[in-house]
Amino acid sequence: MAFLVVGWSLSACDQIVLEPTLVVPTKGPVAYSAQVSLTDLSAYLLDPGRTVLPDRGLQNHVTEKLSSVVRAKPEWEQVVPTYLDSRKTFCQIVQEDPADLLMTLRLVLCVDPSASFEFN
Repeated sequence: MAFLVVGWSLSACDQIVLEPTLVVPTKGPVAYSAQVSLTDLSAYLLDPGRTVLPDRGLQNHVTEKLSSVVRAKPEWEQVVPTYLDSRKTFCQIVQEDPADLLMTLRLVLCVDPSASFEFN
């Protein structure tokens, strides 16, 4: 089972801009290729200020589910493999070819209204 945590400020959802810092958790890429699929994409509005403090019960502070992010699922499906490829964790991220690992991701965005955002 694999989890991906992506955090950045959402300023607008017209276009997804993701500029990750290159991080390699090993001395070199692992010797596996990976195929990534995004099965679930959801966004939630939280109580103001809840993302400032670490909280394992963050789901208890949801005020509203935001449905507008579902329209952007095709863009997220393109951005997530690009992000993983830029990290250089795997020797290769493949779209359709056979891969050594099949990763299924659920991406959950938590939006803090106190962080000054526009979300449509």
